[in-house]
Amino acid sequence: MINFFVKNVLVYGMSESGIWTSILLIKKNAKCFVYDDNKKVVNNLKFPTKYTNLLKKINKIEKLTNNLILSFDAIVVSPGVSIDNKFLKYAKKNGKLVISELEFGFLNCRNKILAITGTNGKTTTTELITAMLNIQIKATAVGNIGYPLTRAIVEKISGCFVVEVSSFMLEAIISFKADIATITNIAPDHLDRHKTFKNYKNLKLKIFDNLNKNDTAIVNLDDDYVNNIKPNKYKIIFFSQKYVCHGAYSLNNVVYYSAKKVEKIIDIEDIKIKGKHNIYNILCAICFAKKLNIKTNNVIKVLKTFETAKYRYQLVGCYNGISFVNDSKSTTVASTNMAIESTDQPIFLLLGGSDKNINYEDLFIHQSKIKYYCVYGQTAQKIFDIAKEKNISNIQVFQNLKDAFDFCISNAISNDCVLLSPACASFDQFKNYEERGEYFNKLVKDYGKKK
Repeated sequence: MINFFVKNVLVYGMSESGIWTSILLIKKNAKCFVYDDNKKVVNNLKFPTKYTNLLKKINKIEKLTNNLILSFDAIVVSPGVSIDNKFLKYAKKNGKLVISELEFGFLNCRNKILAITGTNGKTTTTELITAMLNIQIKATAVGNIGYPLTRAIVEKISGCFVVEVSSFMLEAIISFKADIATITNIAPDHLDRHKTFKNYKNLKLKIFDNLNKNDTAIVNLDDDYVNNIKPNKYKIIFFSQKYVCHGAYSLNNVVYYSAKKVEKIIDIEDIKIKGKHNIYNILCAICFAKKLNIKTNNVIKVLKTFETAKYRYQLVGCYNGISFVNDSKSTTVASTNMAIESTDQPIFLLLGGSDKNINYEDLFIHQSKIKYYCVYGQTAQKIFDIAKEKNISNIQVFQNLKDAFDFCISNAISNDCVLLSPACASFDQFKNYEERGEYFNKLVKDYGKKK
């Protein structure tokens, strides 16, 4: 482990993870310096009440320079700061240690780590695993889910850490590894930051790089970007909706787990959360649970009661026979396609938002299920142009989500589904996907009051 005692360490990016990194550094007796590209964030820096007294040990930096960068022994980067940042590139070029908050947390962690990354399904899978484990052993969901790993360490949380890991967090890892790790799936995302799909894919695959013979990779057998890994140093368990495999799989609407023997887990109709995408999340979670000897009865108990995170394929209401489904958390094409596949009714699809520089062509592979594509926001014209190239006529551009929604309720009939599954980030018109989801729910609620 790196000894941070009396070292000069810069925390770059003062988000939640940056705050808890700073607190942990001070507790390690490091000389902690903080910087954020937004000066107001540093000037108005606050610590949780319990740690307010540590603020006096923080050294705030208003302006960063190359010379100043060279004065630090290490730099800990928050997920919101790209590793391609000019100061970080300069630091690395000059031999300075640049690590992510995830790496710093790992270097100070003695808990068992279960790591989940992937383009879609990370949060649901993380929450499922945590729920299954907590019936028998203590487990805490940390990481990208909103509770930084460094915070869990500062607060001396015991038990397993179920770590949701983003591609941003993987950019600056060196030794980070989990006892059990998975990639739920890989599809194009965040290309505005990672530039190419190859870069993004390789970042995701890094989660397996440091596994050893005592560790386990849980692999999606149905994902060609994941299933062609060639391990020679760790164990593998698979999950699949297409094949019978060593691990968890579904066959004829039943979920099984196969290790030394084949065991029926549950009928899919008895699982509370619905959708093909959620079956993948469930299969993956079962692999973790079985690997950690969670009893099948406890797994079943969770599957019969577990509810997904807000704005992940949630039925908001049904009025005049029209179903309204909120999938605001879908910010990729792959995730939106999963939502479409999970919907049995004719769909009015609400699409659009801010652009992450991904290709939207695959949005139209299920066009027979779509009654109308209603596109809005920054990416609307881009998606519309692709549709026209494919001779798709059931598409219309709208200024904003409300205009698109109003079109849907004016044209949908009984047994149709109005599905918000944007395939885009939300930052053009909303603060985040949660705010977008709340707004959609309000539109549905207001419509329901009129009926």
